[in-house]
Amino acid sequence: MLSDSAAPPAPERGLALVDVLVLLVALALLLAVAVPELSAARRRSVQSGLRSDLRRLAAAQESYFYDHRVYAADPADLQVAGFRLSPGVRIAVNEATQTGWSATASHDETHARCFVFVRGAAPLGSAGRPGEIRCS
Repeated sequence: MLSDSAAPPAPERGLALVDVLVLLVALALLLAVAVPELSAARRRSVQSGLRSDLRRLAAAQESYFYDHRVYAADPADLQVAGFRLSPGVRIAVNEATQTGWSATASHDETHARCFVFVRGAAPLGSAGRPGEIRCS
């Protein structure tokens, strides 16, 4: 038996143009807030890695000094003491004598550099006290 009543209209499927635009604006606002926070977090992470490599360099330098009575001018000389650089990190030993050493660490992903000097070496970059690792 057929009913004389009409079937209710089918609901519309999909999103209206206004809904899509509101969604895109909301996503754009979230990205505008999240991207700077993520890049700042990445920069802090890289600087933390630079500091860590400089601390490990300091330990390896002391071991090298114990054996040779002079600090190593080339980080490659410290591989015997177990020193290895983290990926993307570059360290330049600026001064290495019998009385002290200084070094600069940098990374491919940031313009920041970290500095350290020890004992009789000349202060370097933003490092103000011997043994203090400072980044700028």
